[in-house]
Amino acid sequence: MINNFKDLPQYKALLSKGKAVGYLTFDEVNKALPPEFSAPEIFEDIIGHIEQQEIALVDTEKEGKSITSGNSDSENDPVDAVFDAALDSSLEDGIEISADLTATEDGSDFAARNTDPVRMYLREMGAVPLLDRDGEVVIAKKIEMGEQDVLYALVEVPVAVEELINVGEDLRQNRIKLKDVVKTIEEDDPSEDEMNQRTRVILLLDEIKATYKKKRKIYSKLDACCTLERRVAGTQREILQFKEEIVTRLRDIKLEKTLIDRIIETVEDYVRQMRNFRRELAAYIGATGKTQEEIERLFAKLDARQISMQEAANQLDMSVDKMFSYKEMIMGKIESLRRLQEKCSHDVEDLEEVYEQCHIVISPIFHGGGMKTKTAEAMMYGCPIIGSKEAFEGYDVDYNQIGAQCNTAKEFIDAINRMRTSEVLIQCARYARNIFLRKYETNALSDKMSYFLSSMA
Repeated sequence: MINNFKDLPQYKALLSKGKAVGYLTFDEVNKALPPEFSAPEIFEDIIGHIEQQEIALVDTEKEGKSITSGNSDSENDPVDAVFDAALDSSLEDGIEISADLTATEDGSDFAARNTDPVRMYLREMGAVPLLDRDGEVVIAKKIEMGEQDVLYALVEVPVAVEELINVGEDLRQNRIKLKDVVKTIEEDDPSEDEMNQRTRVILLLDEIKATYKKKRKIYSKLDACCTLERRVAGTQREILQFKEEIVTRLRDIKLEKTLIDRIIETVEDYVRQMRNFRRELAAYIGATGKTQEEIERLFAKLDARQISMQEAANQLDMSVDKMFSYKEMIMGKIESLRRLQEKCSHDVEDLEEVYEQCHIVISPIFHGGGMKTKTAEAMMYGCPIIGSKEAFEGYDVDYNQIGAQCNTAKEFIDAINRMRTSEVLIQCARYARNIFLRKYETNALSDKMSYFLSSMA
């Protein structure tokens, strides 16, 4: 493809024009070439070929005309004729004359500007069309939908709602400023308007508090309702209605992003604590060769005096004193974990176990910007992925080898049916793991960054 540009009719016409006027603008070159010839390496070859034809490349028509007019003036300038005669005379007399070859220096500066990587990069950027109004509307809608999804996700976690309720109390006690809670407050707003807004926000948060207090028990039904069975349809509608009531008020408040980030960090901290407790419990309980349920039943019988202390200690292969220390530690961790689960409403399992047990990761993401971390996680664990266009955004992968790219319900169903055979699953899993190690693992990204930085030096 690189060599084919010389045969293009539009390129030949472009060269004819350049030879006629003595220069071409970069904009003319960009417009004359088809899109497939806009890659940086091909564009550099085209620029080099044009310069070999002794055609100047300039940024503007004005710059091109100044160069050509300067050349034509120098050819007809009588001062240059006198200088040439003097130069010939001086050579005959053996006298050396130094001249300020400004034109040559200008030419070298001009060539340096044309090959300067920063200028070439900026020209490449200039070839990309700016965002129009329709594009801005699309992006704004995606941002709005993403913010709404965050609110719906937060409402599913009791500790997040409690944090918002505490914000209302902090506002009432003047412990925080209104501008730290909502987006719409500016420093130069009149105090009367700020007081009105403060009152409005406090009232909305009070309504959220009342709704939460009234329907707090609904959180215990969340995990049980993750099914399509008809018997839970009524509960699902109740949960959706509750979430809609909370989210509607939060949208009216227009929460500041930093506040949302702080609440998300709080939720993440609870999740981290839950995972740590789970791992510690798994380690301590695993050492006894029993399950958590068996340990709890054993200690329940001990508390009910259905078995003796020595019998319980023998079952754990411990002394009585060590058994009581172990009981206090284990039951304390189990109780702490249960309190955390109550705060978060969901039982957070270790994702590593989930990924190791699953055969395919289904990722039907249809909005949101940037690369999706769940796609990288699935590749890291060697899981085939059936995802939407947005799920694979930013990833350089072969969709057919990693799984499939789907954008409709039928495409997802067909892709899942195609991947029922173990042979296909093994091939996709192997490809997912290899592509992760080659392109997205920490060391691979570090090598790419090092290479990029060294090339800029």
